[in-house]
Amino acid sequence: MTSIVITPKSKSDIAVLKAIAKKMGFKAKVLTQGQQEELGLLHAMLEGRKSKLVSKSVILKTLNGR
Repeated sequence: MTSIVITPKSKSDIAVLKAIAKKMGFKAKVLTQGQQEELGLLHAMLEGRKSKLVSKSVILKTLNGR
């Protein structure tokens, strides 16, 4: 499943968007600034995981203190 992220400018906009989502039968969740940052970090980590720039052995050596 995919999602859409909309960043409203005011609390009243949030209420309107939540009401529209509910009326259309969609689930809507309001995220705090901290939750947004955590999702951004998770996204960056998952994308970095796909990168082949650093080998697994180098990372493990670094984490284990060589």
